[in-house]
Amino acid sequence: MKRPCAAAGRCAGCATILAMTLTRKSHDPIAPLIEAAQQQLADRQLTGAAQTLAQAHRLAPRDARVHLAQALLHEAAGYLPQAHAAMEQTVALSPSWWMARLAQASLLSRHADHAGAMQQARIVLQMAPNDGYALTSLLDMAHAAADLPFAIELLERLLARQGIQPQPQPQLQLLLALAWDQTHLGRTADALQTWARLSQLAPQAPQPRWARLHLLRQAGDRQGLQAELAALHSLAPDDPVVAHYTQWLAGQTPPTLPQVWLQWLGDAEAAHDDVRMQLRQGYALPRSLAAHLQTLFPQRRFDLLDLGCGTGLLGQHLGRIEGRCHGIDIAPAMLQQASGRQVYDSLEQAEALDGLRAIGARQFDCVAALQLFPFIGDLQPCLAQAARVLRPGGLLFFSIETGAQDIAGLQPGGRYVHQPQQVLGLLRQAGFAHVRLRRQTLLRHRHAGQGDAVRGALVTAQMPV
Repeated sequence: MKRPCAAAGRCAGCATILAMTLTRKSHDPIAPLIEAAQQQLADRQLTGAAQTLAQAHRLAPRDARVHLAQALLHEAAGYLPQAHAAMEQTVALSPSWWMARLAQASLLSRHADHAGAMQQARIVLQMAPNDGYALTSLLDMAHAAADLPFAIELLERLLARQGIQPQPQPQLQLLLALAWDQTHLGRTADALQTWARLSQLAPQAPQPRWARLHLLRQAGDRQGLQAELAALHSLAPDDPVVAHYTQWLAGQTPPTLPQVWLQWLGDAEAAHDDVRMQLRQGYALPRSLAAHLQTLFPQRRFDLLDLGCGTGLLGQHLGRIEGRCHGIDIAPAMLQQASGRQVYDSLEQAEALDGLRAIGARQFDCVAALQLFPFIGDLQPCLAQAARVLRPGGLLFFSIETGAQDIAGLQPGGRYVHQPQQVLGLLRQAGFAHVRLRRQTLLRHRHAGQGDAVRGALVTAQMPV
């Protein structure tokens, strides 16, 4: 069960809105001109589109559709101030036309003015509270802005529109988006109910029950956790997620999170990477490490292993290097996004330790593992394998999260925290000669349900020369 990506159609929003307004009546001489201009824009014939729209403007200078098309032309040509001005004129000429305001919100959203987009989006919702196209378009923008309360309101409206005889697949997609938004926002009680509805609609899918296990543990509801485990065990007795939570309930610390859970979670986060990054304010590790690597290797000649590469943020900030850049991640959707950045020479779907073991000795100058170890409890095997694949003098960079009073273990939220001194000892055992640990705030979550500051440390370790 994958989380739907609502952002896919956002860029075509204004053109779709414009197409919806056109008529083919003989008394509407402007419609054929705008249709022709739209086709020219689609074919990147900007000069022709400008000439066509100039003709339309001469015929109907106060037709809001003409100004909307001109806004699209200016945007396509890269003239954003003119695009915004034309869109303002569109709204001014037809203030009660909700599609004009939707087009303006879409333009603002595409160019990351999320505050302005949300301001217009709320006006659109007041003007068209039950229009399916409007609600779906606004949902895209709300997710792009990580405005989860607004996204939840829109999802609830879309679900209510389905009526007495809902279509199963669209309802599943909407409920899945709602469940994730409630989870990210920290609305645990609501999220538990929504995940339960998903379990009823897809009884053979274990993922909604996995999510309920996660939320129940996070909330400290051991009784609810036991009941959910019993239900999931009857459905899938060999489920590794069941084994993980059973072990945790027994007071034991599992060495790592289950691979199937990590893969599903990674795919879900990749589907809404814009939301994830908006929620994680101040996450600067990929950018800062990329800058540090460029300082260490000004000629950009080095081989890099990006372990737990995710969507490729480190590669994005680093850019192409003269050596090899290889990424490993467990989630296919994450790797697909990393591939789209066109900076990795190779990408591999594997669990971190398995991926390391498959690499020959002394293959890399640098290994990076940013935000990987919060998902791994026992770091010793990974650190030993990282030392093996590094060349003499090679560097390992990774981050850890630290708990209260530096107590290591698995937190109720499902992430491992590590004790810094213990990590330093493991690095020395693995053969690293020079180690530096710098405590810092790794990121901040925007929504209180996820906690506030995430405290941890950035660790740099070097092999002997």
